[in-house]
Formats: sequence, C-alpha cells, structure tokens
Amino acid sequence: MRRARRGGYTRDMDLEERTLETVGEHCEECGAKLTESELKQAMESGGPALCTVHAVEATPLGDDALDEPGAA
Repeated sequence: MRRARRGGYTRDMDLEERTLETVGEHCEECGAKLTESELKQAMESGGPALCTVHAVEATPLGDDALDEPGAA
C-alpha cells in the first residue's frame, strides 16, 4: 500500500477481470438454503445468490411484457 497525502492509505486499482469462484449457500434476500441448480445459476451468471422466488422477482421484464393486453 502507498501512503496518501492526508494520512490515509490507497491501494492500486486492479482492472483484471475476476470470476466468481464461490457463492453463498443461502439466498441473499430471504436466507433460504439454495438448491444445486440455484447455486449453479448464481455461479454462471456471476450475480447474487438468490432462491428461485427472488431470482424471478429480479428478472427484468421485456418491452412487450409491459404492453397492455388488447392495445394493438
């Protein structure tokens, strides 16, 4: 570490891409124990460890999902 001018410490910025090698065994929202498929999904996406219920809630909707039915 290098010493900063005003008494604090700074670290060099690391720009190397990192991969997610481990993920928590519990949902970050509700704390439920994750299944093997939920763990696999979290590892592959590099995203948060979420149970199926909360993963669906976090999935963004497409443009056509926002259209009102019969508004053609």
